[in-house]
Amino acid sequence: MSMSVYDHLEFKHLKSIVAIAEEGTITAAATRLPLAQSALSRQINDLEDALHIQIFERDRGGMNLTAAGESPSSRTRRPAMPI
Repeated sequence: MSMSVYDHLEFKHLKSIVAIAEEGTITAAATRLPLAQSALSRQINDLEDALHIQIFERDRGGMNLTAAGESPSSRTRRPAMPI
């Protein structure tokens, strides 16, 4: 039985992905969380390596979610359904 992307994700990963997506940079997201920039960067790189996907596109202007990164992020940012 193969593992899905969601089998590797922990709440801290989802918080990090959402923070980076909303802030646009690792530095701003690290300040918001609060984490060291290097620790957050390493966390995302390790997660991408473990999942064999690229979660973010990186360029001089910051970071943007890829289609693969949008999937877990969109599930996290959706408002909770009332019971």
